[in-house]
Amino acid sequence: MVQQQLPLLEGGMDAKRARCTLKRYLLDRIRVTLHEDVPSGVVLYNFDAESELLFSVNPLPFNRIGGSEYLSVSTTTGQVKSYGFRG
Repeated sequence: MVQQQLPLLEGGMDAKRARCTLKRYLLDRIRVTLHEDVPSGVVLYNFDAESELLFSVNPLPFNRIGGSEYLSVSTTTGQVKSYGFRG
Protein backbone atom coordinates (compact mmCIF):
# COMPACT_ATOMS: atom_id res chain seq x y z
CA MET A 1 0.00 0.00 0.00
CA VAL A 2 1.27 3.47 -0.90
CA GLN A 3 1.33 5.96 1.93
CA GLN A 4 1.16 9.69 1.36
CA GLN A 5 2.53 12.05 3.97
CA LEU A 6 2.22 15.80 4.32
CA PRO A 7 4.50 17.87 6.52
CA LEU A 8 3.06 18.40 9.98
CA LEU A 9 2.34 21.86 11.25
CA GLU A 10 4.20 22.96 14.32
CA GLY A 11 2.37 21.40 17.24
CA GLY A 12 0.89 18.53 15.19
CA MET A 13 -2.23 18.16 13.07
CA ASP A 14 -5.72 19.19 14.11
CA ALA A 15 -8.91 17.33 13.12
CA LYS A 16 -9.76 19.75 10.28
CA ARG A 17 -6.38 19.32 8.60
CA ALA A 18 -6.52 15.56 9.16
CA ARG A 19 -9.94 15.42 7.47
CA CYS A 20 -8.65 17.42 4.47
CA THR A 21 -5.65 15.11 4.19
CA LEU A 22 -7.93 12.06 4.22
CA LYS A 23 -10.22 13.55 1.55
CA ARG A 24 -7.25 14.24 -0.76
CA TYR A 25 -6.01 10.69 -0.20
CA LEU A 26 -9.42 9.22 -1.12
CA LEU A 27 -9.90 11.49 -4.16
CA ASP A 28 -6.69 10.10 -5.64
CA ARG A 29 -8.09 6.58 -5.33
CA ILE A 30 -11.44 6.81 -7.10
CA ARG A 31 -12.54 7.24 -10.69
CA VAL A 32 -15.63 9.37 -11.37
CA THR A 33 -17.23 8.93 -14.80
CA LEU A 34 -19.96 11.13 -16.31
CA HIS A 35 -22.56 9.15 -18.29
CA GLU A 36 -24.47 10.76 -21.14
CA ASP A 37 -27.09 7.98 -20.91
CA VAL A 38 -27.99 5.36 -18.32
CA PRO A 39 -25.78 2.33 -19.10
CA SER A 40 -27.48 -0.71 -20.60
CA GLY A 41 -28.78 -3.08 -17.93
CA VAL A 42 -28.74 -0.46 -15.17
CA VAL A 43 -32.12 0.48 -13.67
CA LEU A 44 -32.31 3.76 -11.75
CA TYR A 45 -35.68 4.66 -10.24
CA ASN A 46 -36.54 8.37 -10.00
CA PHE A 47 -33.63 9.45 -12.23
CA ASP A 48 -34.59 12.47 -14.36
CA ALA A 49 -32.26 12.70 -17.36
CA GLU A 50 -33.64 16.15 -18.20
CA SER A 51 -32.50 17.77 -14.95
CA GLU A 52 -29.81 15.49 -13.52
CA LEU A 53 -26.28 14.48 -14.50
CA LEU A 54 -25.38 10.82 -13.89
CA PHE A 55 -22.01 9.65 -12.58
CA SER A 56 -20.50 6.33 -11.63
CA VAL A 57 -17.80 5.99 -8.99
CA ASN A 58 -15.25 3.17 -8.83
CA PRO A 59 -12.15 2.56 -6.74
CA LEU A 60 -8.73 2.67 -8.38
CA PRO A 61 -7.11 0.55 -9.54
CA PHE A 62 -10.24 -0.74 -11.22
CA ASN A 63 -9.55 -4.45 -10.96
CA ARG A 64 -12.78 -5.84 -9.64
CA ILE A 65 -15.74 -7.46 -11.34
CA GLY A 66 -19.19 -6.16 -10.63
CA GLY A 67 -21.22 -3.02 -10.61
CA SER A 68 -20.51 0.61 -9.99
CA GLU A 69 -21.94 3.05 -7.52
CA TYR A 70 -24.21 5.54 -9.30
CA LEU A 71 -24.90 9.10 -8.18
CA SER A 72 -26.70 11.98 -9.83
CA VAL A 73 -26.48 15.73 -9.35
CA SER A 74 -29.44 18.00 -10.02
CA THR A 75 -28.48 20.76 -12.45
CA THR A 76 -31.04 23.09 -10.86
CA THR A 77 -30.63 22.50 -7.10
CA GLY A 78 -27.23 20.80 -6.77
CA GLN A 79 -28.82 17.98 -4.79
CA VAL A 80 -26.89 14.70 -4.92
CA LYS A 81 -28.82 11.41 -5.07
CA SER A 82 -27.21 8.03 -4.48
CA TYR A 83 -28.56 4.97 -6.25
CA GLY A 84 -26.15 2.53 -4.64
CA PHE A 85 -24.33 -0.21 -6.54
CA ARG A 86 -25.88 -1.30 -9.82
CA GLY A 87 -24.89 -3.35 -12.82
